[in-house]
Amino acid sequence: MHPALKKIAVGAVIVTAFGAVTPLVAGSASAADATGTVTVTQFDDRYADGLFDTTLVAPDGRTDEKRTSSYVYLHDVNGKWWATNTNASGDYVFPNIPVGAAQIYVGGPNSGVSSAFFDATGATGLADLERLPDETISFSNGTFIFQDGSTIDTLSGPSSVQGESSVTVTAASQSKLIGMSAFKAGVQTVLAGDPETLVTGYGVPTVYSNGDAFEAVEWQPGNFYVADDDHEAYFFPSRFGVTVEPKEGYVVTNVEARSSIDLTRTLPVTETDGFYSVDLLGAANYFDRVDFVVTLDVAPPTPVDPPTTTPGTTTPPVIAGTDFTSGVKPAAGGKTLAATGLDATASVAAAGALLAVGGFVLLRRRRTA
Repeated sequence: MHPALKKIAVGAVIVTAFGAVTPLVAGSASAADATGTVTVTQFDDRYADGLFDTTLVAPDGRTDEKRTSSYVYLHDVNGKWWATNTNASGDYVFPNIPVGAAQIYVGGPNSGVSSAFFDATGATGLADLERLPDETISFSNGTFIFQDGSTIDTLSGPSSVQGESSVTVTAASQSKLIGMSAFKAGVQTVLAGDPETLVTGYGVPTVYSNGDAFEAVEWQPGNFYVADDDHEAYFFPSRFGVTVEPKEGYVVTNVEARSSIDLTRTLPVTETDGFYSVDLLGAANYFDRVDFVVTLDVAPPTPVDPPTTTPGTTTPPVIAGTDFTSGVKPAAGGKTLAATGLDATASVAAAGALLAVGGFVLLRRRRTA
């Protein structure tokens, strides 16, 4: 038995019906038979920045590394299934794949959903990362491609959950860079007066990863885990944090975050418009669970602005020729009050002010005549 095929059978990842092992030969050069090569690099993002770089060291002393112990599957434009293992460089290479739309599937180290896969092809930062959806695949009559160029047909593939990525195969070569991490999140709610006791019913948390919202499920009073559909959610490096909708009459006064693996490790929290985020580079490792502790307190009373007018006062008097807010300029020499409804004291004061101004104008005219 071929060594790689033996490895598959022992690991119970793929079940094969033994067919003839034949060399994989390039097809004809006609447009209908055009093919291309797809190379997939899968890596564990141990330094949790979403990029593949083996020079950067994570808090646990590990660096990014290629994942070479699994298999990658490809579903081509014609509906045929392919599978392969790694070559000497640790990459998964699919030669002679028909051109057109295809899907690539990568699996995690455990059965079921236990990881988050993301497409890091061409990424330069967190905003460029795309989380891959989880899909369950199962097939028969596929072809396994060995890295020496030989194949084995009548291949049955796993009934398991995989991360799905799309690719358009062309006559040129295409590459995909797919990362994996396994962060989780928990949220606890407490009151300011008793921060050691978890409380329920005071706030509803939601966790976000690059804008995607994940439901917080209360499994114990005041203790939440984060769910993706019907299972616990796993996260990739991203803009990651929590929001909390407080109970009426309460406000969030503080949010802290800590590692569940290393209880002495805290992660700095940044608040932006009610979003409390952390940098996952501060986690203990790439499968750490980040636990948020949210403190709530009674909302302070709403301040009441003092009144800006006194009873009985309407619009103050305006000297003719100085108020243009109405858009109509008074006639030259006009000296009437622009408002009515003043009380008696205000009217006398306004009239006195008007006479004083008028007298000053008359006096100036006499001196300049």
